[in-house]
Amino acid sequence: RLGHDLGFVPLVMGATITLYALSLLLSGANMQGLLAPSTEVLFLLGASGALPVFEYGRWWTVITAGWLHAGILHVFFNVMW
Repeated sequence: RLGHDLGFVPLVMGATITLYALSLLLSGANMQGLLAPSTEVLFLLGASGALPVFEYGRWWTVITAGWLHAGILHVFFNVMW
């Protein structure tokens, strides 16, 4: 029933879409452009980069940033891949 991947692919796809929807809901009216979450929300949800890692000591963002997406096209292409 789970296929050859034991349900991993649907799990990743579902988590990706769910977290993207959550980031849009948390952004509210502060979205950037066409269906892109706000920078503040992405930071709170674990966006990575020099500022979060080195200035705020959020080393775990190197891992969590892989689940965040900057817009609808970004999510679409990642899920399709």
